Amino acid sequence: MSDLTRTSCEDLAGWLAERLPLFGGCTELAMALGEGFVRENAAGDLRVTFQLFVWQVDEKGAKASIIDIREQEVYVVPAPCRDEPARLRAFLDAWAALMPEVLASLDASANLMPHEIVLFSPLLLVRAETVDDFRRALRVKSRYGRFLGVGPRRARRPC
Repeated sequence: MSDLTRTSCEDLAGWLAERLPLFGGCTELAMALGEGFVRENAAGDLRVTFQLFVWQVDEKGAKASIIDIREQEVYVVPAPCRDEPARLRAFLDAWAALMPEVLASLDASANLMPHEIVLFSPLLLVRAETVDDFRRALRVKSRYGRFLGVGPRRARRPC
């Protein structure tokens, strides 16, 4: 795809498929598979159906079983950001690099839904252009910093 074209549902699905699933601690974030799980709404925004799996590992660490699956459609790419595919890819690279750390920090009993941990709001920042810009933007306390120890740290229960 040329950087002069608008990001389509298929483009986003392909870029996410290159980066997902993501694992950290007792949690896994995946994109629901199949047709229609990446959609465009009437305003031209892109939405993706994500699945958050919570795993429980036995005491020996030999066996894992799924204890919860949460699936939700999440607003991810605002219409104006679809016209900047290179910038969107830079964001996805920063996001995918940080997510295993975020997922590892989650308490298995937190009952979070995908929209609470899939945060694409930095795409709306005017100055963020590069992977490093987006990495810094994602780490602030109001975004993923709350999971990563920026500010007061919550006690974490093991899986």
